[in-house]
Amino acid sequence: MKIDLKKKISFFVVGFFIIMGSIIFGIVFIHNNLVRNYKIKINNFINKQIRYFGYSVLDYIYSFEDDLKYLFLGKDIESFLQDETLTQNNYESFRRFFEKYEDLVEELVFYNEDLAARSFYKDKHNYYVLGDLEYGRHNCIFKEKPEVYNINFKITYILPIADENGKVVLNLLAKLNLSKFIRRELKQYYIIKPAWNWFLHLESEKTEIFYTEEGFLPPKTFFVSDLNHISEELNQGIEGSFEHSIIYRNKITDVFSHYFPLKIFGDTYGLLISLPTSGITSLIDIPFKYLSLVYFIAFILFGMMFLFIVRIMKSTNKTLSDSEYLINRILDILPVGIAIINENKIISKANKELFKIFGYGSDKKIVNRHCNESIYSNPENRDDWADDKEKRRNIKKILRRDDGSRIPVVKSSEFIDFKDINLEVETFFDITDEENALRQLKLAYKTKENFLANISHEIRTPLNGIIGLADLLENENLTPLQRDYVKYIVSGSRRLMSIIEDILTFSELESGKSSVSADEIDIFSLVKPLINKYAIKAEEKSIDFEVRISPAITYCFLSDKNKLFKLLDVLLSNAVKFTSRGAVFLNVIPLENTSDEKKAELKFEISDTGIGIAENKINLIFDSFMQGDSGKNRKFSGTGLGLAIAKALSKDLNTEIKVESEEGKGSLFSFVAEVELTGKKANCNLLSSGKLPVKSKKLIIVGSKENKFDFSFSDENIEIKIYDSGLEIINFLNSFSSKTDFLIMDKDLYDMDGIEVYDIIGTQIDCDKMETVIHNAGDNDIETKERTVVYKDKKSVDWIKRFIVENI
Repeated sequence: MKIDLKKKISFFVVGFFIIMGSIIFGIVFIHNNLVRNYKIKINNFINKQIRYFGYSVLDYIYSFEDDLKYLFLGKDIESFLQDETLTQNNYESFRRFFEKYEDLVEELVFYNEDLAARSFYKDKHNYYVLGDLEYGRHNCIFKEKPEVYNINFKITYILPIADENGKVVLNLLAKLNLSKFIRRELKQYYIIKPAWNWFLHLESEKTEIFYTEEGFLPPKTFFVSDLNHISEELNQGIEGSFEHSIIYRNKITDVFSHYFPLKIFGDTYGLLISLPTSGITSLIDIPFKYLSLVYFIAFILFGMMFLFIVRIMKSTNKTLSDSEYLINRILDILPVGIAIINENKIISKANKELFKIFGYGSDKKIVNRHCNESIYSNPENRDDWADDKEKRRNIKKILRRDDGSRIPVVKSSEFIDFKDINLEVETFFDITDEENALRQLKLAYKTKENFLANISHEIRTPLNGIIGLADLLENENLTPLQRDYVKYIVSGSRRLMSIIEDILTFSELESGKSSVSADEIDIFSLVKPLINKYAIKAEEKSIDFEVRISPAITYCFLSDKNKLFKLLDVLLSNAVKFTSRGAVFLNVIPLENTSDEKKAELKFEISDTGIGIAENKINLIFDSFMQGDSGKNRKFSGTGLGLAIAKALSKDLNTEIKVESEEGKGSLFSFVAEVELTGKKANCNLLSSGKLPVKSKKLIIVGSKENKFDFSFSDENIEIKIYDSGLEIINFLNSFSSKTDFLIMDKDLYDMDGIEVYDIIGTQIDCDKMETVIHNAGDNDIETKERTVVYKDKKSVDWIKRFIVENI
């Protein structure tokens, strides 16, 4: 979108003159404001400075009077005139006093009524000098009361000194130069130049003038107007300010003055600070001139900037044209169709992919046309424009091409509101290939379902026959080894049948065709078949199986019975499968997380003391065909579908399985089922109690040539298998080593030596949990092996019975 350059420049010129006019008006306004504000600031500043100075002078004079009185305190007053020299202490007192007030004091003279006097002063070499004792010194008049004389701001201050009886015996005369003191004090305070400083004695109407510029000598004749105007206020102790004039050097100067009253030694003085009114204006004019110069320079710079901006705008216009070309190029190479639609539903821009999707040969059939006449020519798809301005993304639509054919697309819309610009950007993605692939995928799923249904029927039919025949064989008169072979056939067939069932179940759940029913469930009725099933499996593996159902569960509830049963079945199967020692637990407890009496939350926990799950595999175990114990050397068989089925079942039951596990210590699987209570009492009598322990039997293998004797025990938790052949023992342990707790055998078997059997077992079979005991009926010693206890006895059968009774 190109910029209207002429229009922009016109606006810029108008703005330029408006800004310049504002600047000129601002200069005048700022000048007047500066003068007014500066006068206020100057007045406040002078007022502050003169007050500071006045109070400082008064404090100094008061301090002088106090120190002068205490100069003779506690001293022999008459001795000041009797001795030719002062004592060192008296001399130091006068010196310190003189140093403190040297800006004011010129000389100290003390004398008695006989006018015997001596003085203390500072000579031209700045040495302190104690004068000789003199008699009849002129200008010394003995006074009984303090007196002050002021002649041209040179003050004579007489202070009577009394002895301890109150009699005045001495006068102290201090010669003070008040003008010198005031002048020096003023130098310590900054008074803005070109200020004048005045010191006025009202009684003598004498005026002392000071000027801030160094080297200024006051003229012999000068006139200050309106001093009488302030005399009355100074006598009353009032400070203030006024405007008046000064005539000196035949020149009249208008000034602005501030006055402050001072009471010094009983006389009234006035301190004035005056500032020429022209000085205030000059202080403003100088920065104002600079300010005007700055504004003029700014005007020049602004004009140059104006020309520069015009040039930049031309360059920007070209850059935007290049950018527009680049954007069009980028839009054309994108793999999605893009249409930019204005608020009038007119398509203002479209890329080449959009032409390709809708089969347009050029942009004439799309750009600058109403969208209902092009991409939405099918009335069925115009309902989008009835919606408000809301984001719509990834909407599947069937639109029409230019030739009338239908095309599936995924459409997304995004509204852009920027100032006065309202646009909608729509993207179209052609999903024709994806739709074809989806149809192929559905066909593949259908083929897979048909295949699984047929193949499962063809496999299950012969498997059921094998299992049935094997069950019949178990009832025949078989040797122990033959009976074990039959059990192995049954076990393998049932495992294969379980794999087929898992594949079919997973396929059904994965297809999403599995429905969820609401069955009335009695928790005790639900878990009883599981107890019967896994109690036998736990017994076969010599582990404990324990079920705990909270007595607080007293009512039946609604849920999908088959899915809940299958979920518990899968989790218990895994727990028993991966546990070689210890126990497996099933706990069912209610949670008190709902205030609705008709609803409840039941927590199911399946825990074990098995091999556990590695931390890096906990998040993977629910994937299909994934096992925690994986790899070429894995010890446990299975398809890896169990937990994948459990996850799918939990999703159907609207719950989630949580896992806690530590490798080598066991695992805990839990889920919470939200159920609706039916009000029907649960039949807790189906189970003997809420806790159902299933004790495992200890399996003992006995190897002895005397295999026909009776090894019967009253303990039901002991199962004994007797073999007279070492080969039979090895074959049995190949299949059931994990279930065997003890191997007790003679050193001499029917076909092999017991030590030889032990060596074969140790190298070829995993028998970590099995303890081996070898009995030697002869007199020869045999080597003791690891985890092997060797005994010697003459009677093998009696010893084996006694060993089992005493040790197992």
